[in-house]
Amino acid sequence: MNPLYPDFRDHPEGPLDPDVFGPLTSLGEARRRCQQVAQRREVLGQQMRQLCRLWRSQFRQPPVWLSIHGQAPGASLRWRRRAAHPVAQTYLELTGEAGQALLRSLSPAVVQVMLDFDRRAAHLSLHFNLASYELRRLRAYRQHLEALSAWAEKPSCGG
Repeated sequence: MNPLYPDFRDHPEGPLDPDVFGPLTSLGEARRRCQQVAQRREVLGQQMRQLCRLWRSQFRQPPVWLSIHGQAPGASLRWRRRAAHPVAQTYLELTGEAGQALLRSLSPAVVQVMLDFDRRAAHLSLHFNLASYELRRLRAYRQHLEALSAWAEKPSCGG
């Protein structure tokens, strides 16, 4: 066993189980994974925009707008109350007081459509934000590995 690369399976405080933690990810794998996650995130963003367009096409005068609300590092689909002035436009959750009051004011058919859209919006928002966070962490991991590689390549490294 190389002392610079210990076998953590025999560590006195317990093993690093590869079934739990997975194998160490190489720089190349981190780059590939970043590309995959970025592509998945882009598809999810397109689906979010498509859901907003589909909502607008359902009603001539929708009671609220479904919009994408950016929240670094991700974004969420949220209901936005219309107002004459942009400052007066507010976001609402259907599970909150304002959302419940809105639902009570609508016909049962509209409520069902809204609930269906809300479920889809929640699903897309969840997966978009998971992908956003994963991409952020993968990029930080990749940058860390690149910095370690650059340091290890220096002629004065380790001695």
